[in-house]
Amino acid sequence: MRSLSVLFVALLPMLLFAQQSSGHSVRGRTTLYPAFSPATIYLADGRVVKERNANIFLKNATLVYKSGGVVKKVKPSLISKVQFADATYYRVDTLLASVVDSVQGAALYRASVIDIEAYNELVTASTSVTDVILAEYVSVGTVERTAAEDKDYPLIDYYFMDFQDRQVQMEDRKLYRIVPKDKRRLYKNAISAPGFSWTSPESLCQLMALILSPSARD
Repeated sequence: MRSLSVLFVALLPMLLFAQQSSGHSVRGRTTLYPAFSPATIYLADGRVVKERNANIFLKNATLVYKSGGVVKKVKPSLISKVQFADATYYRVDTLLASVVDSVQGAALYRASVIDIEAYNELVTASTSVTDVILAEYVSVGTVERTAAEDKDYPLIDYYFMDFQDRQVQMEDRKLYRIVPKDKRRLYKNAISAPGFSWTSPESLCQLMALILSPSARD
């Protein structure tokens, strides 16, 4: 199989989404896993690549790997999914997301990234150079530099659902566009109900069931 080195690209800006903070964090690293580990990478063109030292960079939920002691990033559009020993992550837009539940055969995906706004609130006047790099524009090299630091990086979760032949973000404005007109009142009631949360998979599955169930006119 071809080396993953041919897939190295410069770090691209992240597509911004509106979402609530997840309330959880990672300590001392900016990658999903504490250590780089083997992964099977399924490319969009149908090829399969085995990589011995892979991880997910939490700045923008993208795949990174080590080659010759250097951490490199893989262009998101080249990837279909990445399989680690404990989980499989699917490319949803530019993010790598795992399946946390499903409704009527449609998957509910979750991607976690570093919440830069929340992190900035934790940064003090004595911010180190590495912190500044993270707050402004996390470079791939920062994955290695921050690994030994005793710092908490707050995370924010983005959820998506399968809808027809695409994935739609679980966010009010975007979901409302796909809700059938005869269900929009029920939809508004559901997201206004006590206990509903945009960060709760259970709440989001209830919305999915509402959206995906047959309409009265069907």
